[in-house]
Amino acid sequence: MTNTSRFHETYSIRRWIVASSAALAAIVTSFIGAGLLLASDPSPVNPPGPLPQFLADEDGNRYEIFLPEEGGSVSGDGFWIVAEPGDVPSATFVGIRMTEGGEASNLGMMHHRYTISGNYYHVDALDENERIPDPKFAFRNPAEACVPVPMMSLSNIVDVRMVATEPGGKPQTVLNSGVKSFDGNLMVCGYVGSVPTVLAAGVEGVPGPEPTMAPTLPETGGWNGGSPWLALLLAAGSVLTVAGLTHCIRMTRRRGRVA
Repeated sequence: MTNTSRFHETYSIRRWIVASSAALAAIVTSFIGAGLLLASDPSPVNPPGPLPQFLADEDGNRYEIFLPEEGGSVSGDGFWIVAEPGDVPSATFVGIRMTEGGEASNLGMMHHRYTISGNYYHVDALDENERIPDPKFAFRNPAEACVPVPMMSLSNIVDVRMVATEPGGKPQTVLNSGVKSFDGNLMVCGYVGSVPTVLAAGVEGVPGPEPTMAPTLPETGGWNGGSPWLALLLAAGSVLTVAGLTHCIRMTRRRGRVA
């Protein structure tokens, strides 16, 4: 074997060793990464012991249970919130109730970045002691909530977002959200990180000024009829007035004759 052949053989062996070492290092790194991921993101575990089927507040309103292993969901007439398995932190649970509120509006609140419309949607929560969580209950992974797109926002459909807000002009939080279609119905869906909260659909843009009511002026003009009793009283007053004037004229004439 010549020196040149030995050189090429040695070079090939070294290349194989380097390539094999790199592949082995990549495999080891992958296993280590997977192990760290599993260690930092363990499978969700429900709390030990028996669990309630639902929770209730002081007014008897029912709250559905959201669990680490099963997740949970609440739905109403065209709106809902859903948590997938693993969204609720392990060894705990939360009760959630979602209801439709009144008309959503933030007109006049010039510090807001989004103009909301449609209706408010209240996502209320109770902890394991059937009390409102304070601080708010934080999901491990955000739950997804969906509400209808308001009619007045259809012209800006691509810009519609879900806004966490509260009546009374408090700060807004624009959620990671967008418009989806379900059975032909347009919904704006966003990821809710903590509850309780109040949701509404909004479009980017400072809200307009609050509408002002025009002053109501008193009606002017002639008498419009009114009550028949009032008409009788006016007629009687006119008769008495005429009678009084006639009596005064007669008395004046009599005094003149006597004089």
